[in-house]
Amino acid sequence: RTDFYIFDGISYEIDITQEPRYNSEGKIINYAAHRIKNLKYNKKSISDTQEIIIVMDSFFFPEILKI
Repeated sequence: RTDFYIFDGISYEIDITQEPRYNSEGKIINYAAHRIKNLKYNKKSISDTQEIIIVMDSFFFPEILKI
C-alpha cells in the first residue's frame, strides 16, 4: 500500500541540512528541530500563529479514532 495525499495550495521546502525531528519509526527525537521552511498557502506565507484546518476522513487515518 502506498499512501499519497495532496493538500491543494500548500507549499513548503524541506531543509535536510537541519537535524531531523523524528526517527525512522516516527518517534520524536528532537523537539527543537524544524526542517520545514517557507510554508505557504496559496502562495502567501503562513505565520507561526496562523491556524490551518485540514479535513480528512477515518478511512485513510483510522488510528485517529483511537485518540
